[in-house]
Formats: sequence, structure tokens, C-alpha cells
Amino acid sequence: FADTDTTSWANLLPKGKSKIVGGRYFAPELDTNATPTATFTIGTTADADGLLTEKGAAVGLQNSLAGQLHYEFDGALIGTEIDATDIVKTITAAVATGATAGTEWIELDIEAVR
Repeated sequence: FADTDTTSWANLLPKGKSKIVGGRYFAPELDTNATPTATFTIGTTADADGLLTEKGAAVGLQNSLAGQLHYEFDGALIGTEIDATDIVKTITAAVATGATAGTEWIELDIEAVR
């Protein structure tokens, strides 16, 4: 991971309006430096932090679960109707030492909008 990197989950949401009522993000440390500096957000292309407001990208700085980052979504789009299909994670502050490998997971709790 490096400064301003993005990770996109294309077509993760169904076409048409959806309501994300919750969600979680899991990943290994994104900044492995002894003094990590990286932060990130998760949202849509229209609202970069709409699902997860800015968080630290290293275990120990924020929530961790068995050496993994673990965050519950807390952004302003939670509980609102959205018309987006893609989810985007954006690195928002400089990465001291970027991780070179790892798998990221996103879980979404979605209600259909009729």
C-alpha cells in the first residue's frame, strides 16, 4: 500500500437503490512501520468516507482482532438510501511503510429498497 492508493470493489452493491445498514472491514496492517502514519476511509465514488470515517491503518493504533484491522462502519451513509454499486477504500494520509501483501474483506448488511 502506498500514499493515495485506492482499492475498489466494483459492482459489490446491486443496481438501483440500496440501504447499507451496517458493515465491517477486515485487513492486515496496511502500514507496518514501528511508527505508522497511514489512515484510510471507505465509501462510494461520490462520498469517500460515507461508510467508514478516517481510521488508522496499523494494528495497535485502532481496533485489532488477532493481528488484523477490524472496523465497524460508522459513516454518514449508513442507514440511508444510496444509488451506487462500487465501494472504494482510499489511503488518506502518508504511508510510512506500506504492507506488500495481504487480503482485505468487507462485509455489508444491506436492506433492499422498494
